[in-house]
Amino acid sequence: MEKWSKTIQFESKNKQNEVWICNDSKTEKRYNVEVTLGKPVDILSLKLNMVEDFNLSVKKIRNLRISMFKGSLQHVDFCPICKCETKDSKEVFKVYGAKYHQCSNCSHLFVIERPTKKALNEFYSKDKLYQKTYTDKRTTEIRIKQVAIPKAEWVIKQFKRIHGRDPKSILDVGAGSGWTTALLAEIVGERGKVFAIEIVPELKEFGERNVRQYEFIKKGIVKFILADGSKGYPSIDSCPELAEGFDRILASASAREIPQAWKEQLKVGGRIVAPIDSSIWVLIKESEKNFKKIEYPGFAFVPLISEQ
Repeated sequence: MEKWSKTIQFESKNKQNEVWICNDSKTEKRYNVEVTLGKPVDILSLKLNMVEDFNLSVKKIRNLRISMFKGSLQHVDFCPICKCETKDSKEVFKVYGAKYHQCSNCSHLFVIERPTKKALNEFYSKDKLYQKTYTDKRTTEIRIKQVAIPKAEWVIKQFKRIHGRDPKSILDVGAGSGWTTALLAEIVGERGKVFAIEIVPELKEFGERNVRQYEFIKKGIVKFILADGSKGYPSIDSCPELAEGFDRILASASAREIPQAWKEQLKVGGRIVAPIDSSIWVLIKESEKNFKKIEYPGFAFVPLISEQ
């Protein structure tokens, strides 16, 4: 029986030479073959352009980050984790102008001087390069697959494990383009409802338009609200279905602390999943005043924008 194989030289041209080899039990025959591959595209040049574009984007982001940490900064006086004073902390490294210190007590790494809330709000509301992260189709798909879906599925799974049912009411703070909202709507189905809050009018319209394509709004599963999400759902007192509060509250932007309004609007037994600084925190409401807190460090989020 004859066995065929071939050797290929790596070339960036659409024409290339290959050696085709025919083996039987006794002899080996070699044939030089010129092969034309598809359209005449210079692969190496194409890759080089991709790298150049990537390097330009990195350079722009680096310069933007450096400029952010040259502006109005506020000093962090206490460790975000153990709450010890930071006067004995030591600088470990510096990234794009951000000085990372290590707590002398718990070894937590944190940025010692941070842009003020006003400076962050202005930066993220005006900078188009960062906004593109949430509107570009490719990056949005990556965020959906690697961030949104695992996060939403985990939250729903934990609720169902504890309560034996899907959650009926979810508050989605910082709904943005609507991808988290749509995922939550798909999970809760027609028996549940997702209240999506967005403070930026253009983003609220963008997210609402995206979610409307899947008829979640038409079916009454999703409701979009233009409001300051840090203050919770503004019409909760006039909504009978939320008399006991929300089953779940999810946030997609980082706050300095969990807003009091979220704690008050959460049902006993419910959970808040939200970023605080560089960690994701889970708060479980055990009673009207008591919360169990769990931290998952090592993340980065855009800041939560509020009217204050």
